[in-house]
Amino acid sequence: NLVNQACSLALASAPISEPLPSYTPDRAGRQAKVRKKGFLASNYAPLNMIIIGINIITFIYLSIVGSTLDLEFMLKYGVMYVPYVMEYHEFYRFLTCMFLHFGFQHLAGNMVVLYFLGDNVERAVGKIKYLIIYIGSGLLGSFGSFVFAYLFNQNIVSAGASGAIFGM
Repeated sequence: NLVNQACSLALASAPISEPLPSYTPDRAGRQAKVRKKGFLASNYAPLNMIIIGINIITFIYLSIVGSTLDLEFMLKYGVMYVPYVMEYHEFYRFLTCMFLHFGFQHLAGNMVVLYFLGDNVERAVGKIKYLIIYIGSGLLGSFGSFVFAYLFNQNIVSAGASGAIFGM
């Protein structure tokens, strides 16, 4: 009881210089609405979840019609492969390889990192800038992979969202 009384006196005499945690003033000094977190909240990052969904749906589809661990199968669906880009001018592979993954562990590792990192980036920079960063980083990552393979080993096959994620 003595401790409670001392704390009460200390708190009663202490000046409050900052707003309480539940009070968030807007620019005009009015109390702003506290936004809820969650799937349908306004601070939710929808583009990040759409990109994750595209990756997962693509993986499920490819797993149904073939094997994502089969290189010849994956070559048909757009993984990065220098000879196909150089000989057949299949430049679409710079984009398509960003949404293809070799096996479940590859997909899961990339999507877990994208879920946490991408959510924060999208909320920090906004939807349009997030999309530009994601696609731009992915294309630059694909180009870097292409150049490396072109210079050192043209038989390398590459895919995944890692380039886009590293750009985050």
